[in-house]
Amino acid sequence: MSNSNADEPPENYTTHPPPPPSLSSLPDEIVMRCLALVPRSYHLSLSWVSKHIRALVRSLPELNGLGSILPLLGLNIFFIGRSRRASSDVWILDTRSGNMTQGPSMSLPRNVEEAAVGVIDGKIYVIGGEGYQEEIQVEVFDPKSETWELAGLENVCKIPRCSASVERKVYMVEYEKTSVYNPRECEGERLVKMICGSRWEGDVYLTCGCDVGIL
Repeated sequence: MSNSNADEPPENYTTHPPPPPSLSSLPDEIVMRCLALVPRSYHLSLSWVSKHIRALVRSLPELNGLGSILPLLGLNIFFIGRSRRASSDVWILDTRSGNMTQGPSMSLPRNVEEAAVGVIDGKIYVIGGEGYQEEIQVEVFDPKSETWELAGLENVCKIPRCSASVERKVYMVEYEKTSVYNPRECEGERLVKMICGSRWEGDVYLTCGCDVGIL
């Protein structure tokens, strides 16, 4: 007895690629981190993405006037100083709940437009932000003890345009000038200038450098 299904043509199955991951598929604390970095002028457009995103956008605290430097420690976003005037204020956004609380104040008022901030070994380093000074004061926040400590004066005057933490150092760039802060060096020798090269590539500014004493 023959199998009648043997003479039938095989069925064609079409496989569809999985849909790309969406913002709504991420944990709320990750989404809150992303939304906190979006300018408030875009919040209305974001509210149309979904009801869930709309609820998260509405739960964001009012951040106007707070610092634009946003170091992350665990699930918390830290707002350091203020952008329009020097301030020692520190505000902490809990990305799990969306609650904003005031943290321990820094020892010195700082303008975040003139400061560099980096995270090294779980601690926040704030460099500069005191205007054009011959020496700049470095301050360190320890989240375990919730205290600020002065890390000492450095002799390089620097008002960075941007900064980043790389390999346990804080790199600061101001156009063609780049400096590096290394907390493991002796006081007064932690902040050094690099030999740099830089150029524009379209709308992107590229800079690179080296210093045999620190790299």
